[in-house]
Amino acid sequence: MPAYSHKIEKIKTVGSTYMAASGLRPGKGSIDSVISVDEEIENLIVLIRFAMAMTKALKKFNVHRNSLYESGSDVDFKLRIGIAMGAVTA
Repeated sequence: MPAYSHKIEKIKTVGSTYMAASGLRPGKGSIDSVISVDEEIENLIVLIRFAMAMTKALKKFNVHRNSLYESGSDVDFKLRIGIAMGAVTA
């Protein structure tokens, strides 16, 4: 998902969990800073598109992987996505 590399920031990975954020502005605000509704919506849309791209890539991977093995051994990797909006604090 290189198209999102400048808009999505990986926060951390723990086990099989991948946490990312959109709209971070290091040095350009604090927890008290306010962004416009348009910026909030844009950040949310970026996250949704990123999640959809991850889902599409995983489906493509599953199809390719299962085509390499016998038809009785179809095991698909699954993806659960949660999206939240709000301030990020360290």
